Amino acid sequence: EKLVDEIIERMQTDIKISHIFISDTPNASPKKSASAKERASTLYTKLQQGADFADLARQLSDDKRSGMKGGELGYYVAMLPEGFYEFENAMYNTPVGEVAAPVRSKLGFHIIKVHDRRPARAEMEVSHILINKKKNDLPVKNAKKLIDSLYKELKTGQDFGKLASLYSQDKNTS
Repeated sequence: EKLVDEIIERMQTDIKISHIFISDTPNASPKKSASAKERASTLYTKLQQGADFADLARQLSDDKRSGMKGGELGYYVAMLPEGFYEFENAMYNTPVGEVAAPVRSKLGFHIIKVHDRRPARAEMEVSHILINKKKNDLPVKNAKKLIDSLYKELKTGQDFGKLASLYSQDKNTS
């Protein structure tokens, strides 16, 4: 009951976060895991001493996608997937503007910075049209031209669903 109440309470608030990620997979050797833990601890100490979070994320995070954006992940809401309960706890228990001590997930260590809290926006449904720009690691000719032409058709009032079914390369949603 305590966990159910916790989830219900947390689902009322979206949390905007950034992270610095240090990879440590479950099958890593004890030596590698200890090294990852020490690396996360060292980065946290640097942050406590005034280092810039975004700069460290760009330079040292193993999550290169968010690292390019200074570690920014955007808004999250409970309940996070299995293996991320400590991450979720840090996210909800850290005040805005503060940085949580490193926490472990099933993927490794995370140093989380909380930027904002807002009332939850609830669930949203979205649709998309996917045009792959690469196939087998090779560029697809005219992919940009095709997506741009579809966008223009949508702006003139064409039916999104029809265009998605005809052109989207995401076969699960087209």
